[in-house]
Amino acid sequence: MEEKKYIEKRKYSRYAVEGVTGNLLFATNVRIINISTSGVAIESTRRVDINREYILRFEYKGNKVSLKCAVMWSFLYGMEKNEKGETIPIYRAGMQISEEQNEKINTLMKFIEEHRLERLERRLSGIRFKIVADKIAELSCPQNYRIKKLSIGGMLIESDTGLEKETRYPMEIHLDGEIIRVIGRVVHCTQVTLEHHIRYDIGIEFIEITEKDRNILNNFLKNL
Repeated sequence: MEEKKYIEKRKYSRYAVEGVTGNLLFATNVRIINISTSGVAIESTRRVDINREYILRFEYKGNKVSLKCAVMWSFLYGMEKNEKGETIPIYRAGMQISEEQNEKINTLMKFIEEHRLERLERRLSGIRFKIVADKIAELSCPQNYRIKKLSIGGMLIESDTGLEKETRYPMEIHLDGEIIRVIGRVVHCTQVTLEHHIRYDIGIEFIEITEKDRNILNNFLKNL
């Protein structure tokens, strides 16, 4: 791994790095279209990737239910106008609920019984039901990024997805077998086109980090 110090007027010295990556946890609201104890169909304004694992969260009688799901199919369903008059894409996706969540099945069955509108079809894995149209859930997934520059107080990352300035996200940084976790604030986001492929350079400020993780990061930077 080759690194060199990046000289700039900042509160903390920032270093250019190679081979350092991390994950950002995206969360977006989705609408549940239909559901069974083994699978769920959703509608979203953000595309989800086939064969990728997501966490689906929704509230039931004051309790938050989290289900680990794998995307089996996904496609662009249509386009519509939002409140600002902007045209946005609408995606639909089908996800298989992990079989490792037996302790949540009873709660899920109660949720289905309370919110179902009609039975859609019988499948080998069970009966799927259509859900009331306004039932909103949250879908989250780790998004990988590459770290280009790193300091004790922030970093510059490269990502396939742009982020809105001033938004905050839980983030992970992978450092020589260690994983540190921070809350990052988006300071700036610049679109970069590379051979017809769009990527984003994003400046992140660390606004929350534990003392333990700060020490791990500090030791990593000292050894550059």
